[in-house]
Amino acid sequence: MAGIAAAAGIGAGTIGVAFAPEVKLLPVKLFDDCGASGRVDVLVKAIRWAAGLQVPGAPPNPHKAHVINMSLGLAKPQPVLDQATAEAWAAGVLLIAAAGNHRPGASSAVLS
Repeated sequence: MAGIAAAAGIGAGTIGVAFAPEVKLLPVKLFDDCGASGRVDVLVKAIRWAAGLQVPGAPPNPHKAHVINMSLGLAKPQPVLDQATAEAWAAGVLLIAAAGNHRPGASSAVLS
């Protein structure tokens, strides 16, 4: 998704929808090294940290995200995830999830 958002479009090719010198990406790793699995508690911490909210044991994020993209799905509702997305939304962060994902796209604080 980051490539779609901020693709440079040098020569022939794709130009991202947010391509501009002032657009910065904030990559946050939360899945395993294969990108196949992750834990809800790590996802919650990643959302909170990216939103500039306090995460116990982590240094403060000096570059709060304005938009958080989440291309992931969960099998069942997670109240702790709903709370984290609501807190990020309240902090002024726009949260986006791919349409069709079970969660967190079903949270009222997340657009899909």
